[in-house]
Amino acid sequence: MVVTDCYTVLDDDGSAPVLVSLRMTQAEADDLVAAYRPGQTPEMLADPARVVAVPVAAAVAELVRP
Repeated sequence: MVVTDCYTVLDDDGSAPVLVSLRMTQAEADDLVAAYRPGQTPEMLADPARVVAVPVAAAVAELVRP
């Protein structure tokens, strides 16, 4: 990823990326970290991962595209 200024961000292939900002409470972050299992397969328990991933996917799907 290349950031040329605070308004222009390009992926390595020159395309404009979708930037996602995530905000959560400390309790939500604690739950997510507690479900993380580094070195195991899968590394993340499914339900806590969905709590984060589903709203992110929904927001990306709702983006107005030119």
